[in-house]
Amino acid sequence: MPATPPTLQRGDRHIARSRIRMGRDTPRQRTLLLLAEALRLAALPGEDQGRVYFFRSVSFGKLPAHAGRKVWLDRIQLVLTHWATCATHGASSQAAVAGAVYFRHRQEALELLLLRLLRRESTGEWYWPLVDGTSPGMNGAERIARLVDTLRESPGGWVAAANAIFAVLAIVDAVSLLALLPAPRVQTWLRELGSTEAAGAPLAIPPETTAPVLRAVEWFGAGAPQTLWLASLAVAMAAPATLPARSAVARGRAVLRQLGQRAPATLKPIPETTPPPTAEAEPPDTQAVSPLSEISAAAISAPRPAATLAPTLEASLPAPGEFTAYAGFYFLLNVLERLGIGRSPALADAGFVPELMERLAGYAGLPLTASRLLSKLGPVGTRGPQSLQETSRDCPREIRVFLVGVRRWCWRSARLTLREVVTRPGVVCWTRTDLDILMPLDSTDARIRRVGLDLDPGWVPWFGRVVHFHYRNNWEDGLHDR
Repeated sequence: MPATPPTLQRGDRHIARSRIRMGRDTPRQRTLLLLAEALRLAALPGEDQGRVYFFRSVSFGKLPAHAGRKVWLDRIQLVLTHWATCATHGASSQAAVAGAVYFRHRQEALELLLLRLLRRESTGEWYWPLVDGTSPGMNGAERIARLVDTLRESPGGWVAAANAIFAVLAIVDAVSLLALLPAPRVQTWLRELGSTEAAGAPLAIPPETTAPVLRAVEWFGAGAPQTLWLASLAVAMAAPATLPARSAVARGRAVLRQLGQRAPATLKPIPETTPPPTAEAEPPDTQAVSPLSEISAAAISAPRPAATLAPTLEASLPAPGEFTAYAGFYFLLNVLERLGIGRSPALADAGFVPELMERLAGYAGLPLTASRLLSKLGPVGTRGPQSLQETSRDCPREIRVFLVGVRRWCWRSARLTLREVVTRPGVVCWTRTDLDILMPLDSTDARIRRVGLDLDPGWVPWFGRVVHFHYRNNWEDGLHDR
């Protein structure tokens, strides 16, 4: 437990195999219902923030068949908590012999598995088939394609897949991935990403995606489906709104045309055949598995151009959490949704969302560090409340419209000023694809709840994150329990 299918959501429970011994007079249906309910309601450390656990086997011992519901809940919670507390991280050298393994989030597990497959490292440990739901003997190339499918079927969709793929391609050569992907599967993914007939104005893709895309152009050519697919993923990372607009592929073509002048004049030939890695061909795991923080570009067996060297997968690890007095800032995501931001043509601009959020933060007077997708909050010195005129100076008209709309909506719907909405203590935990905001239970506000500002947004396509709000008594634990 759990076996992990592609559609796994946080908090799900999956059992690969179970064995229950019952007496003749034991009510079978009641026993199964009690067991299923207790497994579903058990809360494990950090799980509400995305942590996933894999248990090799768990024994709950002898449970009284006619006992009340609370007895079952308490026993199963106690046993699972014990195993979760003793769990070993999946990148540890001790994970292969551990009875329980955890990852900080499921995307981390999938990224690490993809990296091991591309580097032809062993994936024979008991928990890897549970991570991607495949059989240990599956062909390596097909397993890699299945991993991409699993990533794109997560709540973050193609944005989550793009983040994972480019994190791995910062360590391994892009050719090692693209050469193994079946051409029909790549064509299917391109059709899913968008139409080639859509408008294709170029945009600036993130710096970490440029080197892998250029490497694909160098090896396969700018017109190859693999190259276009990778460029389309880079576009999805830069402007997630291109996915619902179905313009990622057309914008990817424009990016390739823009990068064409930077690509080498002489392209390397595409190999006729690339033998896919198989489970039998993998070398025995004679060395300890390096944790993510120890993986470095120097450990790559295949040579890569120096320009493609980049930080390791350590960037995928979430920070333990950061305290802020302005956790309510993310309530404004729901306000923007109600104002129809998802239909704004300006979202096609890669810089629109970061600039909007930065201006909105300044308008509310927040001491804020704005990253590409406003992934975390942090003091940058006191920046006092700004007037609309100050915030809107040299500001595009589309952004001014949303600034005024957010302020008016908060006052007319909840009788709250913008600063009253955002000034709420909490802990912000983030990954590249998820954002969790933990707030004290006693900070709930009837005005906020009445208009639904603290409802979970879930996947926010234009923001490029899966966002969850949590009210907890022990909310400070978010600073430590990840």
